[in-house]
Amino acid sequence: MKIAYVLLAAGNASRFGSCKQLAEVHDKAMILHSLETLTSLATLAEQTQNQPTQTKQTQIKPFVVLGAYYEQIKPIIMGKAEVIYNPDWSLGLGASIAKASEVIQGLGDYDGVLFTLSDQVKVNLEDLESLIKGYDGQTIRTAYYANKPGVPAIFPASQFTELKGLKGKQGAKPILMAAKDNLSVQVMDNALFDIDYPEDLEQYLSAIKA
Repeated sequence: MKIAYVLLAAGNASRFGSCKQLAEVHDKAMILHSLETLTSLATLAEQTQNQPTQTKQTQIKPFVVLGAYYEQIKPIIMGKAEVIYNPDWSLGLGASIAKASEVIQGLGDYDGVLFTLSDQVKVNLEDLESLIKGYDGQTIRTAYYANKPGVPAIFPASQFTELKGLKGKQGAKPILMAAKDNLSVQVMDNALFDIDYPEDLEQYLSAIKA
């Protein structure tokens, strides 16, 4: 089963007031922190699938969707990810999911797609491992926090066409709500926290230094 790993980072971070994707966390740009977690997951999954025949480690490059700060972000992730540019980033998260789904479906060899957000900085490798281990290849599998499903989430290839029709700030919420009685969920408290405002970043940095 081949899954595309997608980091969504196309927004203009209007509430943050600047390019939050480049704000520093853990001594690196936020987007690099999130990308490294996703890369570790993708590589680990590939190695697990290919055992015992695989003889060398292969680093899998996730996809990253960029938009508002494309020119600023692209240079620091080149070589680490496959970059997808979303010219319609201003239409909201849904447009970025739609663009990524269009690209991945066009490649023709993926059985599903995992979407994550660059500002969910508490989401770690263990969280994503638990999510992917419970994925059956057919049922949408999502994180569950604040009493509802949300991203990170894995969608099967059968959902690609519907994903391509998304737009707006709600992201994939319409699809998740429509399928709410037929979802596989993973409790993921770390996904509840994201960085929207500078104060959120200050809170996070203070907590990890304590």
